[in-house]
Amino acid sequence: MTTVPMDHANAASPAPWYTRPGIVIALLAALVMITALVARTPVTGRSGDPRLSTSSADPLGAKLLYELADRLGWHVVRDGRGVVPTANTTIYSVLDPVVPVTPEDAGAMLAHVRRGGALLLVLGEGTSPLNDSLQLTVDRQGDDVAQNIGAVRPCADANRARFTRDALWFGNARMLALHGKGLSRPGLQRLVLLESRPNIVTDGPRSTMVGMPYGAGRLVVSADPDVFRNDALRECRYGLDVASVRALEYLSESGTAPRRTIVFDEFHQGRTRFGMSGAIERFLGETPPGRVVLHIALAGLLLLFAAAPRVLPPREQVRIERRSPLEHVDALARAYVQVGATRTSAQHLVRGLRRRMEHGAARGKRGGLDEDQLYLTRLADVKPALASDIAIVRHALTNPVDLGEFRRVGQAIQRIEAALTRT
Repeated sequence: MTTVPMDHANAASPAPWYTRPGIVIALLAALVMITALVARTPVTGRSGDPRLSTSSADPLGAKLLYELADRLGWHVVRDGRGVVPTANTTIYSVLDPVVPVTPEDAGAMLAHVRRGGALLLVLGEGTSPLNDSLQLTVDRQGDDVAQNIGAVRPCADANRARFTRDALWFGNARMLALHGKGLSRPGLQRLVLLESRPNIVTDGPRSTMVGMPYGAGRLVVSADPDVFRNDALRECRYGLDVASVRALEYLSESGTAPRRTIVFDEFHQGRTRFGMSGAIERFLGETPPGRVVLHIALAGLLLLFAAAPRVLPPREQVRIERRSPLEHVDALARAYVQVGATRTSAQHLVRGLRRRMEHGAARGKRGGLDEDQLYLTRLADVKPALASDIAIVRHALTNPVDLGEFRRVGQAIQRIEAALTRT
């Protein structure tokens, strides 16, 4: 069989102007800049990321505590691995984690304190193993912070307004309280006190944050994360900046050596990367505008890959055109002649005669030589005048013949068909 290659266009049509790499990159850069300028990240009031993370500058974050400790001479480190330090001169800080602390983690933290280290802890839903070990719970009723008792010393502000927990602080800080048997430990110091209420009976002053010895080390435990939040520390009228520094000083003292290194646990805050790369990762993965930019960038890369010049030229596709029925007949006839297949050819001629005379009844039937002979016998009985032609055909069905005799078989088939058609 012969093959005919498919014709190709002489010249490729030029690509649209908007698929050119330079245009796509320029449009993508413009879109990223517009999105970055227009996208709004709320930073007012008590909104934004609620995690008490030292890498968060949002109002509810704790980056100000990290920077305050750094400015006051402590060596501050962010840990994204969740590994409790082993040095006794280290303060480990776990601030209201959103990733729950496991019992194994809690055991390692308390063992660090018993060996002579220190732990700064803010209780929350993720600190249940620590709550149980320290026998401390959070009293959700809380109260206003006592302004003149304990470590809190606010700056003078005669025009201070009222405070509520649901909005940015205005006036006295209303905070959660600590509760439990752990408050009766020997040597406990109350760092942030709450105002006493006549209708509440307690063993001592109610507290939001306390310090206590634990083994050879020290603990500071807070019931309310607001003690360390950015929007609270930046307002000196609440006095919580003083309380935070006093807590760090309490943790630094009474060891075999001063504890001047603070490791802030960011693993349990769900943060494992910091700096510019971490900020970009959080913008692209955690904010709606960032995810839009990321999807557009990926789509642009796919477009560039599709429109860019290829290193290897594309292979031409070769298409083999199908033969027409007449070409198949001619090719089969030549093949039969080359191998001398006269009996097969005669059988095909008889099948064609039967199909035409019986109006397609014989289509698709294999039958065999016996049925072809039976058909020719019936024709000889019905049309005795065709006996000589039928004999020529029957002889060719069972015996090989030469080319000249085979031509007479074809002529006999034509005469038989013409006789049957006239009737």
